[in-house]
Amino acid sequence: MNILVTGARAPISVDIARTLITSGHQVWLADTMRFPIGRFCPGIAGYKRIPSPKFNFSNFSAEIVKICTQQKIDYIVPTCEEVFWLANVQGLPAHTQLRTTSFNSLARLHNKHEFALLADQFGFGADENQYIASADALDAALAKIADATDYVAKPVFSRFASQTLISPTKETLGRINPTVSAPWLIQKRALGTEYCVYCLAENGELLTYVAYLPKYRLSKHGASVYFEPVTEPGLEEMAKAFIKATHFSGQISFDVIATKNRYIAIECNPRGTSGAHLLAQTPALYGDALLGHAPDAQVVHREPAMLALPLLLSHPGLVLSAHSRSALSCAYDAMYKAGVPLRLQMLGLIEMLGVSILDSVGVLQATTADIEWNGEEILGAA
Repeated sequence: MNILVTGARAPISVDIARTLITSGHQVWLADTMRFPIGRFCPGIAGYKRIPSPKFNFSNFSAEIVKICTQQKIDYIVPTCEEVFWLANVQGLPAHTQLRTTSFNSLARLHNKHEFALLADQFGFGADENQYIASADALDAALAKIADATDYVAKPVFSRFASQTLISPTKETLGRINPTVSAPWLIQKRALGTEYCVYCLAENGELLTYVAYLPKYRLSKHGASVYFEPVTEPGLEEMAKAFIKATHFSGQISFDVIATKNRYIAIECNPRGTSGAHLLAQTPALYGDALLGHAPDAQVVHREPAMLALPLLLSHPGLVLSAHSRSALSCAYDAMYKAGVPLRLQMLGLIEMLGVSILDSVGVLQATTADIEWNGEEILGAA
């Protein structure tokens, strides 16, 4: 098969690509960046630089169709938020299948308020959810809140927890600026152990999944860079409920808090996440699931994995602690194992730093600025 993996900036694109290559497929990668990490994955057929879907959807769409036509692409496997834009591309060749679900389902799961309502239906919702789309709505919510530190507030469309307010003061909460085009969600805070669940599904059926602890993050509540697999059967049942209800196909992930009494699904990412590094330990199983086929068997035991470069850049003090050194020694560096040397990993990081400086935004914001979807109308889509 000929496969196009998009979102080559994501480290998971490397493990997805090498998994598919190991399974005997020819794999192309694509992204808007010049030097994304996936470009340097050993064994790929080639790399295609494409226009930004957020800022030039028409040209992005045309280029995707062109690549799929010229390279006779059988499957497109998204990794990042380009999935929302890909779901709106028209005119793909008849032989090309996009490995995701409908745009309406993607949008519903990506919208934190809509997902919170869905979670409520299955008994996995937070104790309280308030949708805030105006200053008046915020004032009304604040009037009902006795102690703001019992709550979490976040934009309905956001990522990496970069704007999330956890246990804020009333004064801090009162300074947010919710609007119709940029609404916020205020939730009752759930206390417990946080898990991440990464799944692959086909037509509403769970094909395989992995659950893990986000042991170390880029920031206090940001993206994880150390992935410790766990066995929690209840998480599998929770994932099955959401996948069946949305008739989901493709990659989907959940952030879950396990309280003393139940699981609370706090967010959903209807795309790839770092659980890919753990599933890639069994290439045959993972490769089948990526293309929508039920694996012959499931694997329970997996090794911890990490992204050593961002981990050590964000937590340089880890090497000074005997406990932390032990945790590091138990995990393997996913990019080293995939054959992407440090100097090539640095190229993508330097490019992102450049974007951050030129656009006067944070580095994390720069990583998604040209591909993210925040609920806006996609001009040119059907």
